[in-house]
Amino acid sequence: MRNLDRFAQEDFEPNEEDILRVRIRTTGIISKDLKTRYQREHDLEPPYMNIKMVDVGGQRNERKKWLHCFDDVKCVLFLSSMAGYRQVLFEDCKKNRMIESLELFRKISHDRTFRDVPIILFLNKKDLFEQMIRSESLSTCFPEYKGDNSYASAFGFLKAKFREQLPKGKEVSIFDVTGCLILQFSFTNII
Repeated sequence: MRNLDRFAQEDFEPNEEDILRVRIRTTGIISKDLKTRYQREHDLEPPYMNIKMVDVGGQRNERKKWLHCFDDVKCVLFLSSMAGYRQVLFEDCKKNRMIESLELFRKISHDRTFRDVPIILFLNKKDLFEQMIRSESLSTCFPEYKGDNSYASAFGFLKAKFREQLPKGKEVSIFDVTGCLILQFSFTNII
């Protein structure tokens, strides 16, 4: 609300913070073919690896479209907004986003389709979460949370909550990211 006058100006141009804070719901399935260099072990290997990145909408009504996307998955990248602890779902104003995300993460990590597939978890919106956690404790969403309002304590708790959802013996790599997520990986470590 504090930027409403600026947004309404005829010559308004979004700044970097405006762009980082925008949220566009993914609808449908967005597929992108990527070509990346990788560390070859033999000269006979091709110099590039072809990767198909599939972004599926996370809203409940989008999930039924996912099934046919998962026949040859090499890695699952799961994104969850840390700011979700203070937000509700678009489609269900009584359901907390973080709780829904944990439940979905559990369902995906226990699915037999992904039993031998690595999962990488990105907890995004770090910048918003750092601001929010100073004024509203994580205990508003998780009554069992006994930590302080520091980022380190709250982030550690969230990582533990996601790890609790995994089947026994399954590992997950967890990263915290700010705003928009730009993936620049060496895919040789995850494929």
